[in-house]
Amino acid sequence: MLVREAFAKDLPGIALVYQAAFAEKVKLETFASKLNNPEFIFGVARERPNVIGFVLIAKSQDPAKFNVHYIATHPIDAPKGCAQLLMRWGERQAVAAGATHIRLAVRRKNARARKFYELQGFAVLEERDAGFTLIKGPYS
Repeated sequence: MLVREAFAKDLPGIALVYQAAFAEKVKLETFASKLNNPEFIFGVARERPNVIGFVLIAKSQDPAKFNVHYIATHPIDAPKGCAQLLMRWGERQAVAAGATHIRLAVRRKNARARKFYELQGFAVLEERDAGFTLIKGPYS
């Protein structure tokens, strides 16, 4: 399995992973605008020849805080540990770009995702009706 920066040629595979993971279709333009945009860190996990997962992290208004927008793996094709590799890759890229903290939101009904992030070192920062905001950092 290879985790690397996402390129235009990865977009159809990213859309397929998104659809499989979230059970909804997405337009390629949704992700195409994030490629080569310095405000985003966009990575893919591949097992030749397929995209099996992706991570999308964005800078926030506070340049030291980054936000995870998506992390998704194909529910059938991605091997165990794929999401963890994507998260580690994304964290390294964010820290290299100046992040001291990384935040994300998890829906209340998605206990599996919350547990995954907590195992990655994230802690609950805020609880809302719809879900939770988690944070990790500071990174040094």
